[in-house]
Amino acid sequence: MTNPSFNQLKREERRANRAFLSFFLSNRIVILLTVLSLILFFIVPLVKLVFLSFQSDTGITLNHYTEMLKQDRLWKTLKDTFIIVICSSVLSIILGVVAAWFMAYTDIKYKKTLHMTILLSFVLPSYVLTLSWSSFMGNQGIVAGIMQWFNPEAAPWSMYSYGGIIFVMGIHHFPLVYLLTVNVLKKIPRDLEWASRASGAGKWKTFYLVTFPLVLPGVTSGGLLVFLASLDNFGIPAFLGIPKNISVLSTLIYEEIIGFGPSAFARGAALSVILGAIAIVGTLLQWLAVRRIKSADTVITDHSPRYMLGKHRMWITGAIWTFLMFITIVPLFSMVSTSLKKAYGLPFQTANLTLDNYKYILLKNPKVWQSIQNSFVLSITTLGICLVIGSLLAYARVRKPSWATKSAELAIALPYTLPGIVFGLAMIFAWMEPIPGWNPGIYGSIRILFIAYVCRFLIL
Repeated sequence: MTNPSFNQLKREERRANRAFLSFFLSNRIVILLTVLSLILFFIVPLVKLVFLSFQSDTGITLNHYTEMLKQDRLWKTLKDTFIIVICSSVLSIILGVVAAWFMAYTDIKYKKTLHMTILLSFVLPSYVLTLSWSSFMGNQGIVAGIMQWFNPEAAPWSMYSYGGIIFVMGIHHFPLVYLLTVNVLKKIPRDLEWASRASGAGKWKTFYLVTFPLVLPGVTSGGLLVFLASLDNFGIPAFLGIPKNISVLSTLIYEEIIGFGPSAFARGAALSVILGAIAIVGTLLQWLAVRRIKSADTVITDHSPRYMLGKHRMWITGAIWTFLMFITIVPLFSMVSTSLKKAYGLPFQTANLTLDNYKYILLKNPKVWQSIQNSFVLSITTLGICLVIGSLLAYARVRKPSWATKSAELAIALPYTLPGIVFGLAMIFAWMEPIPGWNPGIYGSIRILFIAYVCRFLIL
């Protein structure tokens, strides 16, 4: 006779085998779906963009690249791009390092409020900051009004110029340098600086020999991040540069695409590949700089001041507040005052003020409320999806490190590495016809914005 306990063990073994097989298959299915999703949403758009840049009616060709490289306009655009990006990055680095030093090393007053105010110029969208400054420095702006009190023929500095683009871009991005530099400064051991001072070195020599080498990784990382942000920025050079025929690579891509023509998309794709390659190189350099910061981290973050400003404390605090108000609050006030006028060009007087502009926008224009609704729906939905999927991917990357999780991390990082206009163009090419002969109707709808947002910001 068969032992009952033996039969029970056999049944338990079969159940365990079925459970393991079910888990193994479900695990494999999840991994397969994840890989397919990464390829479809993150890799295919970029591959299509690169492929289109080499595609022509006769097959694969380098003609789009060779033709553009022969054009004087491309070389002028490249020169303008690097002039604007490098000069604005230098301005951002100077402002960011000075602000970080005062916040980390001195006993300047109201540090918490100052910290938030410094970030304001970056929190404001670039096109809002651009509109503010163009209104502030315009012929009917506040600066023009003040100058004409003294000289009726005087005209303010035009923001529609190289200098205007560099200035607005520089003040918009300097908080990035500030954020990376201030934390590094607070982690520099003050014992090293005391030892340098005790050995006879003065303040400047101590800064040059001790402080500057230790803070350099933070400054470098912040500078490269600003370089990438400036390379990516479309709103500032488009608004201030296009009216004066000043083009950078991001605006040139836009002009190529809207210019149509038989090879407009291919030329735009080729320009996008060039811009994307520059951005990827910059990202790798920035990543190396961040690694140097991490390797130089100390355990303790020192928040106490190292230099007492003494009798200069009040006027230095006032000067910093005045500067921050000048670059953010005053231009915003100028834009708000313009929005309250009955007609552009009228002086800012009580008789010329009205709320009709806001009544039309908020009560008589249904497109505004549709736009607000779309913005909130996209933002909240993207936030929820990125929190869930991003957390799961992060958990897998940390708890189960392998070549697969590293590859997944690299795949979701690529869209954020590329300039926005490059990734936007890749999404258009991918979702117009994901599979040859099949158009799912995603392009031209809000769904493509949702897909692009999730792909772009998932790495964060």
